[in-house]
Amino acid sequence: MKMDAVNSSISRSQSKLKHLVQALYGQRTGGPEAQRESVEMESLCQRLNDAIKPPETSYGAGQIEFTLWDESDIALITYGDSIISDGDKPLSVLHKFCRKHFTDYIS
Repeated sequence: MKMDAVNSSISRSQSKLKHLVQALYGQRTGGPEAQRESVEMESLCQRLNDAIKPPETSYGAGQIEFTLWDESDIALITYGDSIISDGDKPLSVLHKFCRKHFTDYIS
């Protein structure tokens, strides 16, 4: 796979991901709270990009092979509001639950 095509694909994915995260969480304007949230959103997007970016493996003569998944990978697929708690945001509750119960299994 040519590196230019890979870099272009990754760039498009990053733009889409940022747009989707902003659509999900909204975007405040003005003030220190908005700036803090903007930094958190950028950090989230970067972590998501790192998580979905395929690892590179040298494959002779300047070619690179990408491996997205293998038998050791585990993915959790769930709705964001599948676990709720009064007064807490659903994604925050899900995050705490996953950290408590899945830390040793899902990175």
